Amino acid sequence: MFTGGFIKHVNNVRLDDTVGIDFTINHMGFYDTAGIEFTINLVGFDNTAGIDLTINHMGFDNITGIDFTINHMGFYDTAGIEFTINLVGFDNTAGIDFTINHMGFDNITGINFTINLMRF
Repeated sequence: MFTGGFIKHVNNVRLDDTVGIDFTINHMGFYDTAGIEFTINLVGFDNTAGIDLTINHMGFDNITGIDFTINHMGFYDTAGIEFTINLVGFDNTAGIDFTINHMGFDNITGINFTINLMRF
């Protein structure tokens, strides 16, 4: 793994009155990359049950200038959320900016938010 300027953040994560959360960032690989910033920031969950938030099996190859962000997420009075970014692969790419930003969910049941099998 040959990287330059790599920053990885999981910051200010807040979980309130929750049951059965599975919060995972798993099997991430970065190769020959420069200037990556990977951030999950200011995540808040309130009065929730059964959340499964996953970023899984991510691979980045020969890449420059990635900014991957999940930022300012709020979930209120929710049940059964499944939030997944799964099997993401990027090869020989430059200047990617992948963002999920300012998301708010209020009084919701049964959300399934998926970004799956993405390849650039």
